[in-house]
Amino acid sequence: MDLEQIVKDLQAQNAQLQEMILNLSRGQEELKALLLEKKKDHKSVGHINPGRRQFTKINMTLAQALQGMLKANWITLRDPPAKPNTTSPSYNPDARCAYHSDSPGHDTNDCWSLKNKIQDMIDAGEFELDPPETPNDITAPLPNHDKTVNAVEDTDSDCDLDSWIFPTIGDGLNNWKAEDIIPISFSQD
Repeated sequence: MDLEQIVKDLQAQNAQLQEMILNLSRGQEELKALLLEKKKDHKSVGHINPGRRQFTKINMTLAQALQGMLKANWITLRDPPAKPNTTSPSYNPDARCAYHSDSPGHDTNDCWSLKNKIQDMIDAGEFELDPPETPNDITAPLPNHDKTVNAVEDTDSDCDLDSWIFPTIGDGLNNWKAEDIIPISFSQD
């Protein structure tokens, strides 16, 4: 093979390599765009920790969710573990898990298998949950009171309101003393 042919072959290989790199770059950009789109569509709940699974808030205990899912025939109970890990620090012989056929070791509300099963079903779209209720103080805020003063009187108070403790001038941090309550009234002009 002569030198000119080797140069032509190398140039052809270089062109192919550049085309492959360009295709890889395009594919990488498309993948980034898909991941960003999926991330926007996925509503994450709880704190962000890439090493742990994030769970959707279900607004009820796992035991309540299990009972509802059993009634709807969406889930079946699992057999008790063949060899429970009784040496685990979280093992509680007095606790029972309904999802594991009432086996001892952990409470239904602490069952990671059930929690993961429910999240798998949510992720697969097998059912949807109602969104969490918005607290009433957000949906029905207190009214604007303008310039009036509003108070709530507590006649059954266990507090000793016979004296107020407040700082007085002088002596740095040793300047606290108790005084009798001074009645204050507000009047509108």
